[in-house]
Amino acid sequence: MKSEKAAQSLESQLQMARPRRHEVKRVPLTPEEKGFLGDIMDKAVAAEKAGKLAEAIEFYTDYKNELLKIKNRIEKEERGEIEWTKENLVEWAKDIGKDEKFVEDNFDLTKLPKLETKSDLTLDFAVIDKFPAAMKVNGTLIMNNATIKKWIGTNLSIRRNLFLFGAKTDYLPDNTMVFQGNLDISQSSIKDLPDDIFIGGSISIEGAKHEKKLAQKARELKAKEQIEGEIITNM
Repeated sequence: MKSEKAAQSLESQLQMARPRRHEVKRVPLTPEEKGFLGDIMDKAVAAEKAGKLAEAIEFYTDYKNELLKIKNRIEKEERGEIEWTKENLVEWAKDIGKDEKFVEDNFDLTKLPKLETKSDLTLDFAVIDKFPAAMKVNGTLIMNNATIKKWIGTNLSIRRNLFLFGAKTDYLPDNTMVFQGNLDISQSSIKDLPDDIFIGGSISIEGAKHEKKLAQKARELKAKEQIEGEIITNM
């Protein structure tokens, strides 16, 4: 009777330990993460088939714990709470077609985990899945004709200019500050400006896909003294 109860208990624990399909689907995984988790799952399934239920439970639990770590990391990244190291900065650079030398030439590594450039940062025509918006650019950020699929976090701080001529992105991150220069979003696909943006110089929106809407918003921001220079538009 005691061994039967123990077996039932293990079966119950096994049911609880198995990851639910919807839990896995909610977490976007890289190919490396899929491979890593897949290895753990294979071991869990093999142990279960061999009747080694305690071992299977341990593997399933490991799987869920590792999945939770990945989920928590992604959520922190979405909020811009990234603990930057040289290693993960190099990985980010590789994702946008750059290398370790690009990182060493452009970023002040003594300021890590905060992300801060030495001077200008040029990423013309780059295709960027995730741009870390919690960045301080000690010069001009140049991303003409770049594609920025998603800005991660907020508080983009730029000492001089922000050039996004012809850029393909829907928006700018909240609390974007262009302190001493101009913002050029002419011929871009930007749909709107953040309510809390500050531009120390002029804004150019000529030929932007949503120029009419942007011009109206820019005038509202200028009236609130959030744009200090001219509004350059055809509207």
